[in-house]
Amino acid sequence: MPIYYKKVTSNDVNLIEKGNKSFTFGIKRKITNNRSNGSSDGLELNRIYTPTTRSADNRSQSQSLIGEQTTGRSQSFSIESSRLKFKDLDDDYDERIITKYGSLVVTKLDAISNGSSSSSSSTGTANNKPVILTYHDIGLNSSSNFESFFSLSENRLLLESFRVYHITAPGQEFNADDLPYNYVYPTMDQLAEQIHDVCKHYAIQSFIGFGYGAGANVLSRFALNCPDMVEGLFLIHPSATASTWTEWIYQKLNVRQLLNGGQQIVNDSCLPQSVQNYLMWHLFGDTEFPDRVTDDEAVDMYRRYFGGQFINKRNLGLFIDAYIGRSALDITRDDKQRNFRCSVAVICGQNSAHVDESVKMNSRLLPSDSTWIKLSDASMVLEEQPHKVAETFRLFLQGLGYTLKAYRKKRALMMGMSMPCLASSRLSLYGGSAGGPSTGGHSSAAFPVIHEI
Repeated sequence: MPIYYKKVTSNDVNLIEKGNKSFTFGIKRKITNNRSNGSSDGLELNRIYTPTTRSADNRSQSQSLIGEQTTGRSQSFSIESSRLKFKDLDDDYDERIITKYGSLVVTKLDAISNGSSSSSSSTGTANNKPVILTYHDIGLNSSSNFESFFSLSENRLLLESFRVYHITAPGQEFNADDLPYNYVYPTMDQLAEQIHDVCKHYAIQSFIGFGYGAGANVLSRFALNCPDMVEGLFLIHPSATASTWTEWIYQKLNVRQLLNGGQQIVNDSCLPQSVQNYLMWHLFGDTEFPDRVTDDEAVDMYRRYFGGQFINKRNLGLFIDAYIGRSALDITRDDKQRNFRCSVAVICGQNSAHVDESVKMNSRLLPSDSTWIKLSDASMVLEEQPHKVAETFRLFLQGLGYTLKAYRKKRALMMGMSMPCLASSRLSLYGGSAGGPSTGGHSSAAFPVIHEI
């Protein structure tokens, strides 16, 4: 069941506080209660999901709605700030898309600047925005993987200039019903083909890929098959190789428990403890390593997430089984024709269990079109080092030729620059002047087109 939004009132908060089960993703991770000022419209909430128990009736009802737009649910909340207002779900915020390999949920983020004459509320202006398309890792979905990151203030500014589409793999949304037992889960290549159906549905001509873990692998496959549709790839903890024997054995044991049940399951709707431990290691590495810096709040949040009733264990088993059955990406550094034709940034955390895989991925990329970055004191980089990732992503967009007006305005206010002076200066690649690059090794002919957005 996807997450929805509506205007929040004091009565809604009272209902939330009386609930037995709730889970919050976002920066604050708590309800900010401003009822003391006497205003019911001053409540600021991050996205909140209140799980419900799945039943056979709900499952059959949900399966009858496959392919229809998902609207009209009661548990829906809003994200608001003083500057930005996200679209309500009545305006096609979340949607279930039918593809040739089954249906999936797509979440669209498109910020509207309040009180601005150049608001993106008009359809034409919004459709002209460049697109960022994300894909999540195993054990997560678009909300649990990306929501905190895109809720950062600097990324809310980013939404003034970009449309963001979060793709959730089939059956991985919150409180999802069991996929039909005769449903054949897509392979990694077929998951990549589903992206083409999503782009066709939203008339997306090209996009910038933002992938994490398994999602990075899916986006990589799509970029190799449809190079003209991908402007750049921002990949966190990607893998270019097939699964190792160690990974295959551990994951096969997890898949067996998820699909068939296991003795370690205390509650039938919860993940087995061994699966929870593996997913925590997958995201955070070895948290018991001596002298390691760990974000205890993030670790505790995801531990409660995996221990709760938020994930359909059978659907997760199918997704993991597809991931460990992946083939190696058919790319080598020596073959330019079969490599990526776009810029690629490979990001990894210093404490991650996937550093070696990211190094292997980088070793197959063309040096002229790729960058490898390791962030210190982090494993789950979107939670432990979100501001560093945001800055890296902004510079990556700048390297693609996108000069972000929102950032330039903010910088102008901080530096006391006048807007006419700011308008006459153009940011180029790598922080250089408009006339050419400031670093050696790059010719002006290789520069991308500068996009003012």
